[in-house]
Amino acid sequence: MPQAVSSRKGNDTGVSTREVREIHGNETLHFADGEVVVVRLGSRNLAQMEFNCQRIPDVCNNMCHGLNCLNIKNEFTRQTNKATCKANRKRNQCGVNSGPNRCSSLYEGADGLYSQKPAGVAKMSCDEFPFASTEEASKLSQPSDFSTRCVDASQNSSQGGQIAAAYKKLNSQSFEIVFNYGQGTQSSKDAPTTATNMQL
Repeated sequence: MPQAVSSRKGNDTGVSTREVREIHGNETLHFADGEVVVVRLGSRNLAQMEFNCQRIPDVCNNMCHGLNCLNIKNEFTRQTNKATCKANRKRNQCGVNSGPNRCSSLYEGADGLYSQKPAGVAKMSCDEFPFASTEEASKLSQPSDFSTRCVDASQNSSQGGQIAAAYKKLNSQSFEIVFNYGQGTQSSKDAPTTATNMQL
């Protein structure tokens, strides 16, 4: 039984989450309840973070947008400097140059994105891609270089904590993102690109 670990998104979003599984080669994957990501080793030149997009569809949409629409290269390396991670997150600001990010209930932007949250979603939060905890995020200079999206906060928190746990399996290896929509692993180019009703 996987044990809970205390983790943070990239380096700094405190959520308690399960330990991440390590999959080898082309082993068939069936996600467990609540499982958001696994680390797949040995099937490609790069290690893979494989995401359960049935569980976090809106977060997957944001990653897919970054890879396919902003042409962010699908190869990432963790950086461990907390100050750099914080600076990356501040720089993307999820579309806002100062003050609360645009998905916060405190945000009073003219477009009122928070007031447009879908029915049944208790709280929204801002998901950024690339992850603030990667070297690649450090190389982006403008907020528009990042893909950001207002998503269900529960999806964002579950993804964030498990990414932190996944880094422990990678042992500083570079990795790529792959998506799993319940029909096996799909590359970023094969993933659905139709956005849900969540706001970009």
